Amino acid sequence: MIARVAIHSHVFYADLWSELCVCVRNVIAVCGEQNVRLLVTYPETKPEVAQVFENVVLKCAVELIGVPNKGYDVGPFVCEFLNRVDLDSLDYIVKIHTKRDVDTWMNFRPLEGSAWRRELLKFCSTEKAFQKTIDAFSRYPKLGMVTSHRVINYCGSDWGKDARVVKQMLSDKFGLIARHLVTASGTMFCARAEIFKHFQERYAFDDFPLVCEKSAHLDYGLAARLEYAFTMAADAMGYV
Repeated sequence: MIARVAIHSHVFYADLWSELCVCVRNVIAVCGEQNVRLLVTYPETKPEVAQVFENVVLKCAVELIGVPNKGYDVGPFVCEFLNRVDLDSLDYIVKIHTKRDVDTWMNFRPLEGSAWRRELLKFCSTEKAFQKTIDAFSRYPKLGMVTSHRVINYCGSDWGKDARVVKQMLSDKFGLIARHLVTASGTMFCARAEIFKHFQERYAFDDFPLVCEKSAHLDYGLAARLEYAFTMAADAMGYV
């Protein structure tokens, strides 16, 4: 099966690009260079990030784009990436980004240091893993999104209230009725391209506040709601 894939890689932490580069090469190895398009976004306020790409050779179509530092990785995804790709010509979207080391809890279990990032990247961390991901989509027509099971939540805890807000947003803005309050944290996944048609030409960087050191990890606002909306949109479309 030929799989046509566009990858969005948002790079905020330059030292973590090498991990994402491995994942990109795994996608290319599975799908073929002619079937992969890569768009890399980075904050235009951090021009030094662009330097890490100078000596990188990837055998696929590549675009490097400086963007406003707004909306974390989600803002560049909906404001730049989705508005540049032809979703009708694609089978799947791969979304990855340079998630910093952090100690946290996810689904009542601890994740320390780089563990959250490693979990999120599992679906494409090796050629075998990404081949398994693509095979799963082929085998299960109702499969809409693949991510780590550790980050999927059916809202039995803190996420319930936020997910209900997102469910209403999907209904009011897109006419999508989510069947379940299901969310996936971390926004790294492989998903069917058609899911994201609802989000094209809908958002601009002006919709997101500027990320600054003082507020960077206090209030994610629209970015957090869209993080949930991607998963719940898939659910509303009948996918799992």
